[in-house]
Parts: sequence; C-alpha cells; structure tokens
Amino acid sequence: MIHLGKINTLEIIREAVQGLYIADEDGNEVLLPNRYVPENFKIWEKIDVFVYLDNEERPVATTDKPYIQLNDFALLRCNQVTDYGAFLDWGLVKELFCPFKEQAFKMKPGGWYLVYCYMDEKTNRLVASSKTNRFLDNKTLTVNEFDEVDLIVSHPSEIGMNVIVNKTHAGLIYKDAIFKDLSVGDKLKGKVVVIADYGAFIEIAPGVEGLIHVSEMSWSQHLRTASDFFSVGDEVESVIMTLDREERKMSLGIKQLIPDPWEDIDKKYPVESKHTSKVRNFTNFGVFVELEEGIDGLIYISDLSWTKKVKHPSEVVTVGDQLEVVVLELDVDGRKLSLGHKQTQENPWDAYETTFAEGTIHSAELSEIVDKGATITFNEDIVAFVPSRHLEKEDGNKLQKGEAADFKVIEFNKDFKRVVMSHTAMFKEQEEKIVKAAAKKIKASNNEKSTLGDLDVLADLKAWRKPSKEKGLVHYGFVEALDKVFPTIEYLLESMDISLEKPIKVVCTGHSLGAALATLCAARIDAHELYTFGSPRVGNKDFVKELAKDGIKHYRFVNNNDIVTKVPLALMMYKHCGELCYINYHGNIRKMTTWQRIKDQFRGIMRAWQKGEPFDGARDHSISAYEKKLENVCLQSKD
Repeated sequence: MIHLGKINTLEIIREAVQGLYIADEDGNEVLLPNRYVPENFKIWEKIDVFVYLDNEERPVATTDKPYIQLNDFALLRCNQVTDYGAFLDWGLVKELFCPFKEQAFKMKPGGWYLVYCYMDEKTNRLVASSKTNRFLDNKTLTVNEFDEVDLIVSHPSEIGMNVIVNKTHAGLIYKDAIFKDLSVGDKLKGKVVVIADYGAFIEIAPGVEGLIHVSEMSWSQHLRTASDFFSVGDEVESVIMTLDREERKMSLGIKQLIPDPWEDIDKKYPVESKHTSKVRNFTNFGVFVELEEGIDGLIYISDLSWTKKVKHPSEVVTVGDQLEVVVLELDVDGRKLSLGHKQTQENPWDAYETTFAEGTIHSAELSEIVDKGATITFNEDIVAFVPSRHLEKEDGNKLQKGEAADFKVIEFNKDFKRVVMSHTAMFKEQEEKIVKAAAKKIKASNNEKSTLGDLDVLADLKAWRKPSKEKGLVHYGFVEALDKVFPTIEYLLESMDISLEKPIKVVCTGHSLGAALATLCAARIDAHELYTFGSPRVGNKDFVKELAKDGIKHYRFVNNNDIVTKVPLALMMYKHCGELCYINYHGNIRKMTTWQRIKDQFRGIMRAWQKGEPFDGARDHSISAYEKKLENVCLQSKD
C-alpha cells in the first residue's frame, strides 16, 4: 500500500514520457515526474520517495525530502497568507496549507511556526496545524520519571516553557530550570539532540535548546538537509543569532564562525571575468552552479547555447558537470550572480548575419515537413522555416521532404535566432516588380487629375484580385497590404504551435484598414473569432458567403455616421460580412433595419448641429470615437 505523507520504498516498473511509474507490492502505481528521476536507474530497482497530492489532487512521488511528514511536528516558515489560510515551506514544490481555523495565532509571511501535519478526512489532503496541543495525549503516559526524552519547545507560559515530549505528550520546563544568562553574539557549545531536514536542535544546557536552521549552516545558497552537516550526539560550537526571552526561543548559527565568502566578491568575480563552476541542480528556467563553497550563481536557459533552442537544461548539462562561465551581472546586496556559458564562445550568429542576410540565396534540401510549412537545417545549428505558401514551385506544385531547391532569405532575426526562407520568391520577384511599377504608374496618373470625374475612382475600386488563399473576389489593395506582413504572422503561429505543443485559439481584430486586413487574415488562417471596428467593404458576395462557411465567429462594430464603412460602394458589388453590431449616437448597440439606421444617422447629424458641432464622418470613424462609445457599452452591458 502506498502511504500519503510518508516515505515509501517503491519499485520502478516502467518508463514513460512524463517520468517513471513506480509501484508497491500490491501493484498500486504512482508517477515520479522527470525532474525527480535519478540519472542512473534500472527497471525493477527500488527507490525511496515521498508521496503526496499535487495541485490537481493526484498522487505524485518526489525524491525531495520534506521538512515534515504525516503525524509529525516541525518548525516551518510561512511563505504567504491568502484569503483561505497560510502556505508553509516544507521543502517541496507544492506548499503545505494551514487553514485559519488551525492557526493558534494568526500567521504572517516570513514567520516561523511549530506545526503538526495531519490528514484531513474530508479532502484527503495533508494539512498543517499550529494548535499542537490537540494532537498530544497525557491520559496514557509512555514515559517514567528520570527517563531521557526528546523535547520540542512549543510555547512559553507564565511559569516556564511548554514542551512536547517524545512527540506524544505535553510537558513543562519551569523558569528556574533555565538558568544560564545568554545574549546575542555569544559563542557557546552544545550537543545535537534532534535532527530534522530543516535544522538541528542543540542542547546548551539541560532543558535549554536552540535551533540551527539549515540556512545558517553554510554561506552557500544551495541548501541541504541538516543531516549533511550533523549527527545526533555531535558537539557543536555556534553563535547566538536571536534570543527571545519572553518566548524562550533562541536561534543559532555556525556559518558566522567563518568569513563570509561574499566579502570583496566584486574583486574575486568581476563582471566579464571567466571561471570554472560545478553544476549543482537545474530548473525549467536555468542552471544553478557553484563557483566555490558559499558562492552560487544562475545561468538562464537562454545563456546556455548560441545556436540550440534549449527547452530544458538537462539537454545540455548534468548535475556534477564542470562548466565554464562568464560573470554577466553581480548584485552584491542581493547576493546574486548572473552567469553565462555561451558567452565563453564567439557568437556564430554574428557571422550568420552576413551569410543569411535578407535577400541571399541558398541551395538546400527540405529537412522536415511541419504543420504550417517546412524546415531546413544548416550547419546542424540553424533551422530555417519555410511557410507553406512559400513552398510553391513555378509549376504550381509544392516542394516535398528531401527535395533540393534554391531558397531566398526573406527574414533574419539574430536576437530570436529566426531565419525565414522562400522558394516561391525566386520566381515571384519579377512578377512583384511588374505589379509595383504598374501601381506607381496609376498613382502618378491619378495625381495629375483634378476633378472627381477625372479621378477614375471606379477603376480603382474595381481593382479585384482572386488570390489562392481567399475565396471569391477581394480588393487588390487590401490583399497587397496583408501580403507584406503575413509571412511574419504565419511564422509566429507556427512557432506557437510548436512551443505550446497543442492547438491554439486565434482571434483577429482591427480598426479601419486594420479591420479589412484582419478579415482577410482570418480567412487565410481559419481563425476562430473575428472582431472588426469601422471596417470598409472587403470583397464581393462570394467572398462573404465563403467566409461565413468557414464558421468564423465574426462581429462587425459600426459607429453611426462612420463614413469609411460606406466604401467601397455597394453598387460596385462590394458587400459587408459578419454580424452587424451597430452603435447609435447614444452609444448603445442596436440591431436595426436599414431605414432605422438612416434615421439614426440623421438624428446624429441634427444633434451635432444643435450643439454647434460640424458633421464630421472622419471624426466618427476615429479609434477614439469607438473607444469612447464602446466604453459606455461595456458599462451598461451585463454580458
């Protein structure tokens, strides 16, 4: 049987992606996550683990040793207090909960409290209580007069100090038994009588004990258990750190007997100096290393390699490795060292910045086909991304895995180690030049015209385009604007899919021209939701019909008297799409008929005339006008 809140000796039965599954003799299984899996292990090998419930109330094992176990007493530090109770540090990732009803005195963050760990029958959770007396029993004594016993100092009283005897009975040490006059800073010798993971209790004199917390045993910030320093019966010299005569509490320290290694740290480890360190442990965000006893530093995961996209430090280093480091930042007051490993080598991306500059052409084979494109590996440390739309060959087919071709760099970002390439650009470049030249010619021609009739507005508004990613006819100008930014959008979506390893929800939104681009973008990437503000008409009825078929949740917000929403003109076959959310001149969203909206717009014009304000359709189109009215909508709405 697996016991919650206790150290269990279990057998490794199989390995999984998330860690090791271990079981007892009856076949009951529990997961040991990857972060706790030992470096070397064998199937059917036995391992000692502590079992408790994780944040999702599932049994989970850990090789970390807690400061307290089920049905035991310990002195724990309060990390935080919420509306539900206090959370105590007991040496594990998940903190130990102490409800308000179980607090003898209201706990405060940073305070140390003697607590008892028990199992809550309703929730089956491990819970702490500082009301320790209710867990003691003096009805049936298990000790006799003059027996040697273990004592835990509980709390003071008017006549002495209340103690816990053998973790079972409540006892008392009278004031006259505490005879020695002590003060902070005194050096004294004592005997180790009790060892816990969080510290060691030292008997200074009969009935007089002090606690050396593990943080006061070494200058190192890589804390270990008290058993790494002491054994029961050891003679120890220590220094009194704090002394509370009323509470009869005394804390001791031994690291104060040796010089602080952080003195003159800026001379020993100046910024940009190189050193050899030892890997102590690592987390998801970095590696903790030790430069010398008492001097620890952190290497963030981003500072491990110039080229590799490291997801976890274990991919690069193991505990105990010797690692060359460079001091990046030094915080003397905070006793923090920020270190880097990649900085001991030259940054190859400095050279790649020239080799893979935008516009350069490279011959390569496609390495892998991914969800939204493909990847190409260069020099084993550069992985370039090719969006799907840039895999198209001149004959209309797409490149396949292993197929060799020429690729043009369309984006290079040294900071994010991102290279985006395109094969399609190899033969589309000339086409784009022709299109841009024609647009420039048309613009120059329009600038020479002076009257509305001469401006050839109709020809411009009828500049339809039918791209491969949009269904139906849409305006060329909107498509051309989206094409300039879409490769970056596509790459970011692909990167998010890879990093999150699960489907993502995509919401598109925009105002004015941004609303038109958001509509086209939603159609291209099959977005889930679309919200537009002051959007012009984007395409014809076929485009609107096909967009509705895609099942995109589309809301189109229109401000009254917004002139932009009227163009391009409906008589030129341009249509609006999405569910209309019309905002009247009062700032309320209404579903109204066309005739009602015309009347409402007329009222808006008359209201502006009455206030002496000129009618300004452009003003009503501004983003500030939408923000002001939508703020009123949000204040009134219950949904």
